[in-house]
Amino acid sequence: MKAEHIKTIFTTAAVTAAITLAGFWPTFLNGAGDGNAVAPGIKTPKFLSGPVEFSVTLPEGKSYAAGDEPTFNFVAVNTSDQPAAATVEAVMMSTAIPPRLARQPGRQSIVWREPLTVVLGPHETQTVAKQAQAELPGNSKIEVYLHTVPAENPSIAGGSLISMYAFSTATDVQTNR
Repeated sequence: MKAEHIKTIFTTAAVTAAITLAGFWPTFLNGAGDGNAVAPGIKTPKFLSGPVEFSVTLPEGKSYAAGDEPTFNFVAVNTSDQPAAATVEAVMMSTAIPPRLARQPGRQSIVWREPLTVVLGPHETQTVAKQAQAELPGNSKIEVYLHTVPAENPSIAGGSLISMYAFSTATDVQTNR
């Protein structure tokens, strides 16, 4: 090999290494636990139906296991200066946790659904406790969703399901969101 070929090879390698280090250097410096870890962006999901903002929580200090009939607190807040009304439907779905060697995901089914209508004054907050009239299945991931219900025809589901709360009834894993 000629000296100029070797010089070109080493120059290209040095420039490539410099570009790579420049791109990854901030990650190397901050990856040691300096408190710069990525935090969850949404701590409590909010669902908007017009000017009414909904959130879902469990009663203070409660957790549920398979066979329980859970109670959820639906908190509605009117964010406008005018009176407002909103109708949403709460849907609780269960996804069976499949065995480790299963080739298919768990089957999803609706466990409970119930409409919720609130009428609020300007900047009013209202908490409505609803008990699911169904027992939680075992070894499942449970999610509570909200979606809008059209006022002109409440029998038609409107909009996408928005996940508001999730937990598990599996005995070896318990995750809350």
